[in-house]
Amino acid sequence: MSNTTTTTAMNKSPKTMKHARYLHTASHLNDGRILVFDGLFIDNAYLNSAEIYNPATGIWNETAVLLSNSNVLIIGWVSDNELVASFELLNVLAKKWIFSSNMTYLRQHYTVSPLSHGQVLIVGGTADRKASSSTELY
Repeated sequence: MSNTTTTTAMNKSPKTMKHARYLHTASHLNDGRILVFDGLFIDNAYLNSAEIYNPATGIWNETAVLLSNSNVLIIGWVSDNELVASFELLNVLAKKWIFSSNMTYLRQHYTVSPLSHGQVLIVGGTADRKASSSTELY
């Protein structure tokens, strides 16, 4: 018997990650997605970021940030072609997902910057196909 999800994923050509990296960690999540985090960039600069690949869609569509406490912050994602505006944490050591809070604004195509004091700044993006000037801190 063939696994339909695997067959579908194998027929899709995955898009590229936001950041080229090597010497990174890739972990298969219980829901079938793949979490890729850490690693080095082309110039040997350390990447303190993470991305999630969904093999069912062939898309890297979630933004994830590796926090200083080794948890991974997942910032919004797409579920059933709908944007989900929430923050979730993945406790990597316990392999447990934790709902954290809702985002202030539903957005996509935003930038994320981890700050030195442990917070994460989310800037701009689009909402309802319009550019957004909003920001928020996690």
